[in-house]
Amino acid sequence: MGEQAQRFWDELAAVYEAAARSTLELLVRLGLRQSPPAVISDATISGWLNRRTVPGPAHTRYYLAMTAFLQSEAGRGPGGYTARPEEWWRQLLLRARQDRKGSCGGRPARKDPPCSLPVPPTRGRCRTLCQLPALASSAATANLRRSSLCCARRGPTGPPLPVAVSGLGGAGKTSLALHVAHAARRGDLFPGGVHFVDLHGAEDHPVAPDNAVQALLRALGVAPERIPPTPDERAGLYWSVLEGTARTQGPVLLLADNAATSAQVVPLLPGDPAHRVLITSRNVLAQLGAQQVRLAMLTPEASLEALDGALAAAAPDDRRLAREEDAAREVCRLCGYLPLALQIAAALLIADPGKSVAELADELRDVETRMEYLEDGEGSVRAAFDLSCRRLTGEQAYLFRLMAFAPGPDVSAETLTSSHGGPLPPRAVDALVRAHLVEPRDGRGRWRMHDLVRGYAMAGVRADEDLRLRCEEACIRLLDHYGDRVAEARKLLLTPTGTPAPGGFADRDAALAWLDAERTSLMAATAWAAEPGHAAAAVRLALGLGEYFGRRRLFDDAVVAYEQAVRAARLLGDRFDEAKSANNLGVALRRTQRLEESAEACRAALRTYAEVPGTEE
Repeated sequence: MGEQAQRFWDELAAVYEAAARSTLELLVRLGLRQSPPAVISDATISGWLNRRTVPGPAHTRYYLAMTAFLQSEAGRGPGGYTARPEEWWRQLLLRARQDRKGSCGGRPARKDPPCSLPVPPTRGRCRTLCQLPALASSAATANLRRSSLCCARRGPTGPPLPVAVSGLGGAGKTSLALHVAHAARRGDLFPGGVHFVDLHGAEDHPVAPDNAVQALLRALGVAPERIPPTPDERAGLYWSVLEGTARTQGPVLLLADNAATSAQVVPLLPGDPAHRVLITSRNVLAQLGAQQVRLAMLTPEASLEALDGALAAAAPDDRRLAREEDAAREVCRLCGYLPLALQIAAALLIADPGKSVAELADELRDVETRMEYLEDGEGSVRAAFDLSCRRLTGEQAYLFRLMAFAPGPDVSAETLTSSHGGPLPPRAVDALVRAHLVEPRDGRGRWRMHDLVRGYAMAGVRADEDLRLRCEEACIRLLDHYGDRVAEARKLLLTPTGTPAPGGFADRDAALAWLDAERTSLMAATAWAAEPGHAAAAVRLALGLGEYFGRRRLFDDAVVAYEQAVRAARLLGDRFDEAKSANNLGVALRRTQRLEESAEACRAALRTYAEVPGTEE
């Protein structure tokens, strides 16, 4: 009993794979495009694809439309899939229903073997190879260059190491791991089975290791009544079952998704070295003894490919990306090349065929509202980041916000300490690195933050008045620190043989090295001149950088900084600093060969100096 249903599931899985595993969202929309619309849920489709149910009479029309669509998609690929007529699929479905003795499907009753160890599955397509969820994201395919994840390197004592894939929420860890696991399944690399368990590590109540062991025992074929009563006995049976599977059937691939900690995964690791384990986590599981793979963002080209692939799958005739390639590349950039953000951007374009790509780029351009647009009703970048931040302590969360408000693309430990107002909480930054909310930049002591993460953190600050005031005070401390350090460096640049200030730079070379390292952050800090509360500090900072600009011949930077200083001094009503900044601006413009603008800046400086008491002569 069950052979016809098994054949139905095998044939449906084969055409689904040949069609490059279209997303469930696309298959749902396929039903809505029928006339009249066929309303169906992704859970129902997932039940068919994961061998849980057979379509009932109410879904026959949709099922035939879906198989026709999948065969059409399969014909586009290189696999050489042979299409079957509609009547063939109809008869296959009818036989499967009869086999199941009912229209609702459902898993058949299973006769368990008399011993505690399960009967090992046969080679090829078998029940244990069907434990993987269906693929739901196309963006991860751009990272299939990492498909060697299953081929982990060997540890010091010989057995292959587990592979732990970590990365920012929304980076496509699960999608990538599923693509790898499905590819391994199709290649029959793991005849003992491919098993998936979601550990819900980012949620409030992660799956306990013992509960995961019980779920895997059932997936391996152990009847519930044969599972021992104590955790130690269950662990022993789990390892015994895996050992027997390795001996009689072959290696198993275990995909442990969304792990919270190393301790949650260790009890799931097989004792037999034949098996492989692939783990995903938002955190770096440093104590697991695994091969670590840190998932980076997609490249610009891969991002464009992912966006184009999602639109082409939904509507092959959609030519918006081809017509607006520059706007499409801008959308990818504004999405930070994050797979989840790209997936949502594609969904927004698919849902509104009349929306131009340039219009979507305009909506995403404002960093303050970007999080609002990167949500399509089903997925949200903010929700993904919320899960990553949920386990931070209060001190870690505050430090995360401070790092978002630091000027420039990265932040140093010195800068972070000054804005914090004292020593940093022990290991707090390490916790942010492990959660992939920040990442090290060019060695120790500097960190950077993804643009979308920065926008998310800043939005959280603006929504909390107390936190906003605390971050504003931190910005004031940071500007004061920058102003003092720039003043110390300027003295050494003017008088290199002078005595360094206590606690300051050791010499002129040290001062220049610090200025070089902090250059982009200092320039970003001068842009705070537009805010009245920071205008005076920004003027001081810009004027203090003059000798550095000249020594390094950074005249374009000087133009930007002095333009900011002129506006800030004017905002403060400080005519002397306005005149001085305008004069410095004129010199910088002359060095960049912008002679007419230079002359105008110098004339403005003379007019302003004339208005300063005591400088009329």
